[in-house]
Amino acid sequence: MRNILIRRSLVCGIVILFLGLCITSGTGVDIEKTSNQLAPAISPMMAGELAWWKLDEGSGTTAYDSSGNSYDGTIVGATWGSGGLSFDGTNDYVDLDDHAQYDLGLSKTDDYVVSAWFKSSSSGMIYSMSHTNPARPYFDLALASNGAINVQMGDESCLFELSSDSGYNDGSWHSVLIKFYGDMTDPTLEIYVDGSLEGSLTDWLCPMLDEDFLTAKLGRNSNTEEDYYNGILSDVRIYKNSDPGKRPSNPVITGEDDGNAGTPYTYTFTSSDPDGDTISYYIKWGDGDTTSWTSASSSPYQEDHTYESGTFTIEAQAKDNTGLTSWWGTYQVTMPRNIVFNFNQLFLRFLEAHPNAFPMLRYILGL
Repeated sequence: MRNILIRRSLVCGIVILFLGLCITSGTGVDIEKTSNQLAPAISPMMAGELAWWKLDEGSGTTAYDSSGNSYDGTIVGATWGSGGLSFDGTNDYVDLDDHAQYDLGLSKTDDYVVSAWFKSSSSGMIYSMSHTNPARPYFDLALASNGAINVQMGDESCLFELSSDSGYNDGSWHSVLIKFYGDMTDPTLEIYVDGSLEGSLTDWLCPMLDEDFLTAKLGRNSNTEEDYYNGILSDVRIYKNSDPGKRPSNPVITGEDDGNAGTPYTYTFTSSDPDGDTISYYIKWGDGDTTSWTSASSSPYQEDHTYESGTFTIEAQAKDNTGLTSWWGTYQVTMPRNIVFNFNQLFLRFLEAHPNAFPMLRYILGL
């Protein structure tokens, strides 16, 4: 009887050990990509999907944007690996510069989310965007050498920095999700790794506008050729909610749209702000001329402009006195070549070409 009990205990122990190993292999260091690792961090602020680079093309040099916004990236050096895009830590990256300003850029009052899957035994920049001047605003999401996720944002006058626990450069798949809750004075930054909150910071941050971001990269510092990522990236997503109820409306442009070249015409730019803030305008006239941020006013803005012949598209953006910007308003104008007819000159040329016509005209007119 005792031997039977021992054998039963041994069998139960083996079963329990086997189940334990199965559970460990599913939730231990050998982490696979599963959607529930992001579930605790999902929130309504992630409704405004801005960009989604799946990085699953498997071939080619384009990282296609699946969000519908066509923010495609150009792959430089990186190769297709198992489960994503592989970066060698030396000179590989994805160029997103064409979409940096306004589109991918971040304003201080925006709600902003960046999420990605990464697999690395090393370190480097996962996502970065910045101005071309190192003293101006930047946003960096990096895997540190100790395996911690590190986020830095700000400019030379301020630094907003937050880090996660270390050890995530263990060669396994991990998910990272960064949340930025915009605010006029003290925004909040949060880091989630594998679905768990690992850091939160609420503090003052210097002013920041989406127009300040001129470059953006995956796998490298956006401004300088350093901090190259070494590992695999997959399923990178960005969400931006700019609370359109607080932004100025898109400028409405009115004025002469079919005039004469060389003639000055008055154009009117009209935007409204839901908070009643004063508004300034940035104007691109379409012929190479620009008007950079007019004086703030609560009234429509007017300015004269003179075109040569051709077709031009005027673009204008409004900004309130808190720094919130509208999307672009556009207006197309066509200026035909300005031809002044001199009747006397034409008549003399006609008579020179037809000398017999003059006596006939005199007879007809009774001269």
